[in-house]
Amino acid sequence: MLRFKHEMIREYRNALNMGQKHAAELAGVTQQQWSKWEYGTQTPSVDSLCKIMNALMMPLDSLLYIFTDEPETIDDREQIKL
Repeated sequence: MLRFKHEMIREYRNALNMGQKHAAELAGVTQQQWSKWEYGTQTPSVDSLCKIMNALMMPLDSLLYIFTDEPETIDDREQIKL
């Protein structure tokens, strides 16, 4: 299962000292659309994820949480039981 990390958009954008309007222009979308992604009120499509990644020069794994049904290690299994 995947979950979009909307909070990372603002973090990367701020690290680049970039405003929403400029980021949106780089991604080829409106500022309103960018704001929806950044605040998590709308989840971007795969195509839009690529636009965000390119505009902010960020890796895909910074934008997505990946969940699995099975814990990956024994330590993870122990943490789940606690």
